[in-house]
Amino acid sequence: MNDFRDYVEEQQHLCYGVELGGTPAVVGSLARQYDFLLETIDTYQEINQPQLNDNQQSLIIWMQENECETNDPLESISDLFLNGTPSKYFLDLPLSCLEAAYQSLNNQQKMELVSEYLKQYSEQEE
Repeated sequence: MNDFRDYVEEQQHLCYGVELGGTPAVVGSLARQYDFLLETIDTYQEINQPQLNDNQQSLIIWMQENECETNDPLESISDLFLNGTPSKYFLDLPLSCLEAAYQSLNNQQKMELVSEYLKQYSEQEE
């Protein structure tokens, strides 16, 4: 979807920068149509973007900080599972903040968390 949005923006800039041989009203009408299309794309992306809860957001921050040590996004995902799972040997210990946040998530929320983390990581790499 981002590639399509980039293409629409490029076409919009061409509309402003190229003499179309039309009246200003025609050029303005095209520009408004591109504006509307870009707004529609943005709205679509917002609606289809999962909204992360506080625990998910906190865990993403933890994963990003953890990743700085190794620069490997998969290690952060693995470490989240290992550090977020309470020890089966010390059942009497209270959960750490990390464990409590991770344990509060259902599977769908865990997938959203990992997806958003990888998306952010990918955007940083570009």
